[in-house]
Amino acid sequence: MSTLLHRTPFFLLLLLFWLSPALGLSLSGVVMDDEETVADVEIMLTDASNNVVLDSVDTNRKGAFRFSVKPGIFNIGAFKNEYAVVWTRGVAVKETDLSIRIEITPKAFAEDPLSTSDDCE
Repeated sequence: MSTLLHRTPFFLLLLLFWLSPALGLSLSGVVMDDEETVADVEIMLTDASNNVVLDSVDTNRKGAFRFSVKPGIFNIGAFKNEYAVVWTRGVAVKETDLSIRIEITPKAFAEDPLSTSDDCE
């Protein structure tokens, strides 16, 4: 019996290592405007169909954000008053942590889809 007790911590560590992907992964990133990081951007994490908001955080002073997720496919929205809304769709987190970069554009420089030259003939 004492041999089993000595092996129990080893087996628990082995089980924890084997199950670690199911326990949670990190989905992190940084929000950029050209080459500058952007602080205080609301980052919304949704399921792949945008039906459920899973979490929401604000970027820190270095433009960084982080979510703890289980493996899956997600959409990420970036929102800040002076900037156009950006959605990054189909972000797949599989077996390892994932880091992404989100580019946002000030509203004054964002393309207006209704004013493209293709509409004027």
